Amino acid sequence: MLARHKLTGTSVAIKIITKLKEKTNVSPEQEVRSLKMLSHPHIVQLFQVVENTDKLVLVMEYQEGGDLLGYLQQHGCLSEREVHDKFCQILLALQHCHAKGTVHRDLKPDNLLLDHQGKFKLADFWLSMEFFDDLLNAYYGTPEYAAPEIHLHRPYNCPGVDIWSLGVVLYRMVTGSLPFLGKNACEVGERIVSGNFHMPDYLSTQCQELLSRMMVLDPKKRANIDTIIDHPWVKMRKGLLSLRVPSHDHVDPAIMEAMMSFGFQRNQVHRAVAEQRYDSIMGTFLILCSTKLEAEEEAQRHAIFGEYSHPSGSDCAGPSKRYTLQHGLSRKNNDPVKPCVPWTQSMIQKEQGRKPLARVISRPACKARSGPVSQLQHTREHMFPYIPVPELDVPGEHKNASMPSLRLEVPREMETSLKP
Repeated sequence: MLARHKLTGTSVAIKIITKLKEKTNVSPEQEVRSLKMLSHPHIVQLFQVVENTDKLVLVMEYQEGGDLLGYLQQHGCLSEREVHDKFCQILLALQHCHAKGTVHRDLKPDNLLLDHQGKFKLADFWLSMEFFDDLLNAYYGTPEYAAPEIHLHRPYNCPGVDIWSLGVVLYRMVTGSLPFLGKNACEVGERIVSGNFHMPDYLSTQCQELLSRMMVLDPKKRANIDTIIDHPWVKMRKGLLSLRVPSHDHVDPAIMEAMMSFGFQRNQVHRAVAEQRYDSIMGTFLILCSTKLEAEEEAQRHAIFGEYSHPSGSDCAGPSKRYTLQHGLSRKNNDPVKPCVPWTQSMIQKEQGRKPLARVISRPACKARSGPVSQLQHTREHMFPYIPVPELDVPGEHKNASMPSLRLEVPREMETSLKP
């Protein structure tokens, strides 16, 4: 659901999750815990959480560029040059997740969103889980992107399943198709555990070698994040691998000034941020941080490229006017700084010339659904004895509801379908 934050005028995405009455391996609270733990330019930012007895309401960063699945359906097979930049963004997001001890477990094009600048954001942490050194035995995911150990229902190492899925995503971007196809989930699983897939000759040698190292049946021999980052195909442009992760430990003076102009007290802001409350105060603070970071990145691109130039070369709409920064505020040239509406004026002006896209967070029925992966039932004569996979030593319903305490505005056309 699309809404607008009243204080800042920023478009936000609303995700409403119905809590599960029965205890399962997948908990809606896990998505909240994962998003609170993660803070990265290529991961969707959680702003605010509202909870009652039966629902969780998540206020998150809104991505108006759709998802990678729609992008691939529109553009088809992408060139390696274009894929490289996008792949590095996904890789950085996944590196941050694993460094924080979180495995995504449902990495696929549907869960890779694009903002108006064409940058990727990893989203949908419903199946995510914190991992330590123990092996997991919960078998969830989307069959076409799930690792062979998931299909075989064998205990698995957490980062390895994300690496396999990342390899499938990379294959689909550079070829326009999936490496393992079948009429149903069982047939797809059989082809995945066989490990046989077609490698097109038109791919570069380095790209082929990277794919062959990521989609390895033996999890112990599969590439990890560090080896992928050091791979020659990824290291072609090292600049993409040095990103500044936003930090909320220190409250920027300009942001504090803006928060106080909204009526918040200084000690309220410090307490909400320090205690990671994710309430309306911290939500407003995170929105200001996000828009300020966007304004700084826009100014940096302008300093490098002059007029606006899209970094990834996509056709996404971008701002048509120049903006400068003064005291951390985004504004038009020669316009006075207005601390009461920080960093949002440029965003509102950018949106005036762009057709808004209402992105519904819950997935349409036509897309591939994630969930428990059924175990493959093989007879002995249909087993694959040469497979080097060793014996290793239902989502909640998304509903719309009114949120009177969120300080949000819901588009008028949606109001008739909302219930208090």
